[in-house]
Amino acid sequence: MTVDASWRGIATEQVDEVSAPLAALLRHRSRRLLADLLRPHRRGVLWTAAAIVVASLAALAGPWLVGIAIDSAIPPFVESGDAGPLLRIAAVFAVTVLIQAVATRMFVTMTGRVGQSVVLELRRRLFWHMLRLPVAFHEGYTSGRVISRQTSDVEAISSLFEEGLDSLISAALTLVLVGTGMLLLDWELALVVLAGFIPLTWLSAWYRRESATAYRRIRETNALVIVHFVETFGGLRAVQAFRREDRNAEIFDDLSADYARANHENSMPRLDARRIDQQIEAKLTRQRILTRADPASFAVVLDEAALHRLVGGRQVMAAQLAKILDMSALPNVMVQILPFERGAHPALESNFTILQLPDAAPGVVFVEGMIGSTYLDRPDDLKRYHDVFNELQSIALNPKDTGDLIARLLRIYKDSLDG
Repeated sequence: MTVDASWRGIATEQVDEVSAPLAALLRHRSRRLLADLLRPHRRGVLWTAAAIVVASLAALAGPWLVGIAIDSAIPPFVESGDAGPLLRIAAVFAVTVLIQAVATRMFVTMTGRVGQSVVLELRRRLFWHMLRLPVAFHEGYTSGRVISRQTSDVEAISSLFEEGLDSLISAALTLVLVGTGMLLLDWELALVVLAGFIPLTWLSAWYRRESATAYRRIRETNALVIVHFVETFGGLRAVQAFRREDRNAEIFDDLSADYARANHENSMPRLDARRIDQQIEAKLTRQRILTRADPASFAVVLDEAALHRLVGGRQVMAAQLAKILDMSALPNVMVQILPFERGAHPALESNFTILQLPDAAPGVVFVEGMIGSTYLDRPDDLKRYHDVFNELQSIALNPKDTGDLIARLLRIYKDSLDG
């Protein structure tokens, strides 16, 4: 005895035609899933069904009351002027219209609540199911199919609650009541009319089968369109970013040079253009050691004042902050900001840089001043500056809060540029 296990997973999506036993099994599983989703909303479903029945009966009562009025109320009014029967039927008709309106409103409200709750729960289950699937599944099952299943299929279920349930119950009640009325009035003619349901039933089954095949084909086509669209444009962005890597580096270097030039042009004493260009080139060269194949490690503590002082204009400042954010994302770079509220700090009077070589050689402290730069290599000096730097790191913002602060200031600069 062999068991057809093709219903498991996604094997049935690879074919247009599904065998009748497999289709029946899938329908059974679908109905079981729907019942499981509706189980927490049993009371709401019952009220919804009752509202649909009442609204349908009230709608069908209208033509019946009109018929009674024509047969029994209008002749007395025409012959003797007795309007009582006609007014009573009109009053009952108005009541049925009111009942239909109230029941319809109740149905729409309950359907919306139950339907949205069911669809939300279905989306949650689908989401967690996709997370539990192995990576191998996502390698073979394209993103376009996932998006198609999560949109078109779930929307189809949502449409079932919005329109399908009302149409199904209304059609069933209409068929039962009209068929019963026809059988009571003229059963022979009613049988002739009802005999037309035999080919109609066959045509309905054929249409359901063909529409299911067409729906599967459309869903697969939509999935291919989505996956090619998403992957194509995602690939274009990746290729564009890759091809612009050198150009972006040039732009950042130019903006960094503008920032450094603005600093040097306002320094004392004034430097000539050639000397400024030499110092800018030296700084840009130092920056490149952070992004080379074997990058150096770099940790920096910046005073918050450096982020606010407008050097070179708002565009240059925005570019500088963006560059700091990009560099801080590197694994070999750690940036911390010393906020204003920390008050005085050990390095308030000077800037310094500790250069630590990878070998066993002791480090060097580079102190940059207005009248020149100083290099310190005595052990006592090294220890003192290491202690100061450790103290600065302890009172500065952590890297995450630093990134948040820089991003917030960057938005302010960009907003000012946009006007």
